[in-house]
Amino acid sequence: MHNAGKCPDFIDGDNWYQSFDVSGRAVETMADVRVAGDTLHLDGLMIFPKGTDGLDRAPVGPDAIRQMKHSLAQ
Repeated sequence: MHNAGKCPDFIDGDNWYQSFDVSGRAVETMADVRVAGDTLHLDGLMIFPKGTDGLDRAPVGPDAIRQMKHSLAQ
């Protein structure tokens, strides 16, 4: 469960923060990590455009989620 230097190790119970490039635009992610055997759960996953703060954050679209899932699956 490690993405060859692109993502940190996932540790059960930790908070996960990561930034991804999606079609030339940076997005930030945050989730609670839950590991069950060889299955990774990212509970409460949030994805936002990088550089936004607090209530100014607006969720990004499904393209960002698809690209992030592809990156994590590798």
